[in-house]
Amino acid sequence: MSLRGKVNNPLYRNGLFSGYTEYRYGDRNSRVYDPRKRKGRRIVSPQKKRDELVRRIAILLDDWKSSPFEHEAQCRYGLRIAFCRRGHDWHRSDQEAEMLVLQALDKNGAQRPDWMEGQPEFTYSRDRCAYCGGPMDMDDATPGQRYCSPECARSALERRFAGAQVGYNIVRRSAYRLVSKSNATPRPCAHCGKDFRSDEPHVRHCSIVCANRNREAKQLQRKQCPNCGHDFQPRRETQQCCSLSCSSSYMHKQAREAASERACAVCNTSFKPSSASRRYCSRSCARRVSNLVQRLRKGNAQLNPWAFDYMFSQAA
Repeated sequence: MSLRGKVNNPLYRNGLFSGYTEYRYGDRNSRVYDPRKRKGRRIVSPQKKRDELVRRIAILLDDWKSSPFEHEAQCRYGLRIAFCRRGHDWHRSDQEAEMLVLQALDKNGAQRPDWMEGQPEFTYSRDRCAYCGGPMDMDDATPGQRYCSPECARSALERRFAGAQVGYNIVRRSAYRLVSKSNATPRPCAHCGKDFRSDEPHVRHCSIVCANRNREAKQLQRKQCPNCGHDFQPRRETQQCCSLSCSSSYMHKQAREAASERACAVCNTSFKPSSASRRYCSRSCARRVSNLVQRLRKGNAQLNPWAFDYMFSQAA
């Protein structure tokens, strides 16, 4: 039976083989699906607010390396999460996110590639490694081989997964914040007084510029480091020293001054400890105890009067 006969035959169109006919030969009455032409109530309205959101999404999608559609899925995923958390059902949230992403792609002028342009051979040459760019041995290469060695293939796979995961998380979070910021209550900036929106409750400034200017306006007075004596600009009110090294030295110095004298656990010499946990007056005494403990564990320690006194003092 010819194609026209199969299409016009009611047994094929409305009977047992109706689904197979459309799948095998195509439906002449079918239309191309375009979600941008879907009619219905939109989640993001009015139109001015929607255009601003589409503009921001277009800026987010325009930051790509390999393809203009590189962040399409993650951006749609982040928008869908934001709509679902606002109380909308999953299906409607997914449709709205799809429409917004497609409008943003149209705004960027992105055109989807055909089948040939989507193949790896369209962008990678067969005689060069796709990772290091080195020459390929075409005599030993198998059909579809893109890397010159297993090391290059493994490195390319690790780099792809690591870089893609970081990029996807950033795009997903950025898309989610676009919707959250658009629904946030405006608040005045602590520096310029301009109203701005933010999805974080602790943000007090509209931009990094205002945050830096406000920090400079409330700049603390210069102090003198109690350890080295140099003048420095503190970053917070509780900062006392100019650096971490000076802070550590100053803390040890204060601990030594505050600690009271004690007797060494080995030679009974009176000394002033630098910390509360110090028990020996010098490294030689500490090394002497360490050697005794190691010999006791091995069973070859020489028991002298000092060793007896130390062992009984520890047991007590």
